[in-house]
Amino acid sequence: MLMKKYIVTLWAVALMLLTAACGGSGSRSAKRLAVSIEPQRYLLEHIAGDRWEVVTLLEKGSDPENFDPTVSLLRSVSEADAYFIVGTMDFEKSVAGRLSSGNPDIKIVDTSKGIELLTGTHSHRGSDGSVHTHTVADPHTWSSLPNAIVMATNMCDALVEIDPDNAGIYRANCDTLVAQLEAVHRDITAELVQSPHRRFLIWHPSLSYFARDYSLEQISLGDTNRELSPLTFKNNIDIASNADSIVMFTQTDYDYNRSDAVARQARARTVEINQLDYDFVSGLQTIAKEIAR
Repeated sequence: MLMKKYIVTLWAVALMLLTAACGGSGSRSAKRLAVSIEPQRYLLEHIAGDRWEVVTLLEKGSDPENFDPTVSLLRSVSEADAYFIVGTMDFEKSVAGRLSSGNPDIKIVDTSKGIELLTGTHSHRGSDGSVHTHTVADPHTWSSLPNAIVMATNMCDALVEIDPDNAGIYRANCDTLVAQLEAVHRDITAELVQSPHRRFLIWHPSLSYFARDYSLEQISLGDTNRELSPLTFKNNIDIASNADSIVMFTQTDYDYNRSDAVARQARARTVEINQLDYDFVSGLQTIAKEIAR
């Protein structure tokens, strides 16, 4: 416990020194906001417009499950007026604690507040080596357009609180964004309701909320730990082979050399997706079209 407090103190000192080196609080950007991932930046920039600079903590190509931000990156985020967390990603709690220690005035906003979280889709390995599944919330909340609407609303409320003078602008921008998201949701619903295909294959179970929204079945061939026992992997291949799926989604961060072999056994075509792309809305539209093909 003493060592943990010592490490946190060091992080706080480092952040304060870095801020001082840049000229102190007088040179601190008064128009900066921070988010954890690019899909959040998409939402926040549509609401904030050009009044704020939005920086993303998770660097391109980084693995969110093993992410450890550099001191320079933390400095950039610490200069923000607010840090908007997804609220379900492991690294966020640690980062929020470090930022608050270095900058007590920074506002931490949980953008997933009010979302009905799914559990049992992911697992994590405890310190004793045991694997826990049922209590772990699925972190990919933004893979659902209704969830994205909740996230946008939370962002807007926080912006209004931070900058009440421009509340009307933020509300109007948010209303426009929500209308766009609702329209895409309606289009995807109409597209998939007519599709005879109700299943899809995927390595990492990152489309659980998407599957829930449109009454689809996600057949996952892996888990958060990425390593399956030979028996479990064989059972998943058997499930895939017997499924009426015609598409298998592979992701850049979870791509395996065995993807093509599994897809052939399941008589499915492979489609690469990246759910951490900035324009995640277009990504969800592409996923729907591939399932409906």
